[in-house]
This record gives sequence, structure tokens and C-alpha cells, in this order.
Amino acid sequence: FQHLRDKGDNATLAALVAVKLYPLVIRYRADVIVFGGGIIERPGFFENVKAELKKRGARQPIRRSGLERNAAAVGAAMLFQ
Repeated sequence: FQHLRDKGDNATLAALVAVKLYPLVIRYRADVIVFGGGIIERPGFFENVKAELKKRGARQPIRRSGLERNAAAVGAAMLFQ
């Protein structure tokens, strides 16, 4: 992951994320798939990962988080409520 991220190959990175994420989507019966943080700011990443997930059979809505770069911090803070 880090090698592809640092290389800047967003299409290949999106394919890898989809391959690793989709089994979790199936296992946990996700109702929606949400991407946030800095990764969705990469040019074309969100569109590529969305296409890759759909190619693998994802039927769930695939959305961008409204929290953008703060997604990880907000998620971590919610663990302590």
C-alpha cells in the first residue's frame, strides 16, 4: 500500500484498496461504503476505487465522507464517548 501510495499510481492504488476492502464489505454486510481522509483528495482515486468496487460486485452506495481530512481524528475521538 505505502509503495503504491508513494509512487502516485492512483489507479493501481484504487484497485488494491478495492481488492482488500470488498471482502470486508461482504463479511460485515455493509450498507454503505464511505471514503474519507487525504486519500480521496488524490486525483481520480475516488472514481477509480468506486469503479473497482462495482466491478467486483458492490451494490452499496459508495460515498465521500463530509469530514474530509478530519475523518480519522473524528472517528478516533468518537471511540472515547
